[in-house]
Amino acid sequence: MTKGNRTRMACGAAAILLVAAGFWAGKSLTTATLTPTVQTGTVDLVGINGDEFTIRLSGERQLTSYGLPSNITWRNAYGVWQLGTRPGCMAPLSRGQRITFGLVNAAPVADAPGSPVIVWIECPSLPVPRYPIVTPPTTSG
Repeated sequence: MTKGNRTRMACGAAAILLVAAGFWAGKSLTTATLTPTVQTGTVDLVGINGDEFTIRLSGERQLTSYGLPSNITWRNAYGVWQLGTRPGCMAPLSRGQRITFGLVNAAPVADAPGSPVIVWIECPSLPVPRYPIVTPPTTSG
């Protein structure tokens, strides 16, 4: 075996060892997850562009303002979760709707300030419409 072959074999074995160690390290690390704080309140006013709102949180006297992400998970009035559109209950300049939402506090990083981030919204529930079953009259003949 030549010196060049031994060097290539040693480099190959080291590469395989490093790839295996990286894979094992990546699999053993836990994925960071956050549990949002659930807030409920009555919307005072949604901004004219629908990207912000003020709300009176349950049990609070003062109003609180939040930004409304354009791409958010939300539950419609019939309990179906939606993604990719603005919540139906948060139309621009609307007010008075009682919503529940999940809030995560983002920590500051370097020069970027931290802030609360809304991760989901539940619109007020509506009852599922029920229609009476009508039986057509029978004709006797």
